Amino acid sequence: MVAQKILTIILACLLLNIFFSPAASGDTISGVEFVLGKTNYTVNGQSYQMDAATFIKMPENRVFVPLRFLGLALGLSKNNITWDQAGNMAILSSSNVSAIFQPDKNDYIVNGRHLTMDTTPVVAQGRIYLPARYVANAFGYNATWDGKKQAVIITPAKAVPPGTGGTQTGDNGQTTGTSVPATTNQYRLQLQPVSNTAATGQNLALVVSLTNSGNQPVNGATVNVSCNSGNVQLSAGSVTTNSQGLGLISATDAAAENVIITATVPALGVTANTAVQWTSGGVTTNTNTTGNYYLQFNATTASPVAGQPVVLTVTATNSAGNPAQGVILNVTSNSAGAVLNTGTVTTNAQGQAFVVATDNNQDNVTFTLSGAGASQPQTLNVYWAPVAPLQSSYVQTTPGISIIPSTTTAATGQPVVFTITATGNYGPAVNQPISVSSTSPGAAPGSTALTTNSQGQAFFTVTDNNIENVVFITHMANNAAIMATATVSWVGAYAQQTTANNNTPIYSLQIRPSTNAAVAGQPVVLSITVTDSSGKLASGIGVNVVSSSNGVSMNNSFVTTNSQGQAYITAWDNNYETVTFTGNLVNATSRAPSVAASVQWGAQGGSTYAYSTPTVTAGGYYLSAAISASGVPAGQPVVLAVKATNGNGAPASGVAFSITSNSSNVQLTQSSSVTNSQGMLFVVATDNLAENVTLNVGLGNAGSFIPATSLSVRWY
Repeated sequence: MVAQKILTIILACLLLNIFFSPAASGDTISGVEFVLGKTNYTVNGQSYQMDAATFIKMPENRVFVPLRFLGLALGLSKNNITWDQAGNMAILSSSNVSAIFQPDKNDYIVNGRHLTMDTTPVVAQGRIYLPARYVANAFGYNATWDGKKQAVIITPAKAVPPGTGGTQTGDNGQTTGTSVPATTNQYRLQLQPVSNTAATGQNLALVVSLTNSGNQPVNGATVNVSCNSGNVQLSAGSVTTNSQGLGLISATDAAAENVIITATVPALGVTANTAVQWTSGGVTTNTNTTGNYYLQFNATTASPVAGQPVVLTVTATNSAGNPAQGVILNVTSNSAGAVLNTGTVTTNAQGQAFVVATDNNQDNVTFTLSGAGASQPQTLNVYWAPVAPLQSSYVQTTPGISIIPSTTTAATGQPVVFTITATGNYGPAVNQPISVSSTSPGAAPGSTALTTNSQGQAFFTVTDNNIENVVFITHMANNAAIMATATVSWVGAYAQQTTANNNTPIYSLQIRPSTNAAVAGQPVVLSITVTDSSGKLASGIGVNVVSSSNGVSMNNSFVTTNSQGQAYITAWDNNYETVTFTGNLVNATSRAPSVAASVQWGAQGGSTYAYSTPTVTAGGYYLSAAISASGVPAGQPVVLAVKATNGNGAPASGVAFSITSNSSNVQLTQSSSVTNSQGMLFVVATDNLAENVTLNVGLGNAGSFIPATSLSVRWY
């Protein structure tokens, strides 16, 4: 349904030109300024008001602005800034640009072209926020960060046509999809499918794009379209480009197969092609009952570029539908150019195994899966497209780098492919030495030194057998300041068991306290994580938690996991005792009857906070403060600890302190309190938005607050 909606929108925007967006005042947009955390913005020096503030989403470090006000600031009319509830998409359009963004998706569409960003749109408090950089680029503007003003500055991009993207310091947008662009000295042809896969019998839209050496659209060119499979039916054999250099054609296939669709402009001597996969029932894998086992065989992508690794995933289930562990399978290819890291694999407890395949050539490869008493081998086609030659650019760009993983959540033992894209002063940074590293020795890249290809890209693959979050860092070898990071969570591999009716999934539950040893009275955050039978984070699962002691207080005993499969409970105990917390799933079936975690409250506590340098306050008290974590996911509580001593260094009890925040989104368990007999007090802070927040601690109440120290927390 969403694909059909997108196709309808593209047809309307690109071919019928029904969207028009003259600026209300007729003025040219020369400068836009959004200040972080403010509800006002300026256009050409004139101030306007918003009903929500901008914020930074971490760890991508992107400035987000409410949809409507970002569009208005770029000169779009209100009618051309819409939220399609049914299609779950934001649509912005002008006379020559249409852009589509969807929450929680890092791919977006500009004039029919599939592009990728290093972040995703956010829905919070009933409104959608978009990344300023990518929206500005889509409409032909540059977006830069002014550190002194703490603002994103949007200005027109010189010599960059709208819809092709501008630049931003330290950034690079990466074009994705399966198109293999062809370039001559004068022209560049691209063929982009709306989706890389489709169900058999489903119509798939493809967008043709033709530009000249100045990156300007070519109007009125005849583009011939053909396919290497006789099963594919095209809506037409040719299409004529419009004033935007675009044309639209559709294709359908009744057979489940991988095909190559080719676009050619004979008059100009340019050709482009793309790989599309039609699959039975819309499933992106080839499946077949094979002897004693049911096998699935799929790839992370069916159309990589030469040199890009592809992860082949094999899944085996037995006749009862349960994972088949220990099955030995063979994977082969029909091409000597395709290099496999292994040809024989054994399925794990999830019935899965992984093979990494790489081909440095333009190659159409068929992989064959056999073994396990298979009566019929399984096959899977992958087309490695040639890397497009470097196209000369006369548009100056800012050097930058990005790193994008094939998935941000993987099962232990599952390989993840990383794509690095680097830009130089004039387009892709070719033959650029790149350095890569990680924060975990268990997920170290095989090579820490890479070199980009003619499109400024490099690839590497990492496998981790541990349950952990790993940050990957990449930077230009000759300039460590130009860097980027990406985080991947290996969440564990749990057996894909099912109940007797083979319909109810089995979930796994984890409870992790922020510390296992706390000072009496100190709050402890219990982080709850639920994963499904494939090891993926599961949302909407109810969890009930009970404690072994009546002396424990909890802010909740029943929680429901969020979109990241997580939930949080805050617990505290004023007694010296060890408490066991036991969790059970309420509306789902768990692998284990219950899961437990223990916390010991005592006189000292086992975890050491990094307290700030003591500050002398009114009354001669020495105040220091600490935070349990300086960076946590949005929605996760943090504990603020305050410690007061007198001039002799002894704990100062009964001292009244107040806590404030520079963000109205932050929820505090209490805004004022007094220190206990140990000279300490604790406050829990929670923020459901991604933003940087300052927490201030000082003497007095709200009417006579005297700040003494401040701490920063980043919710991402």
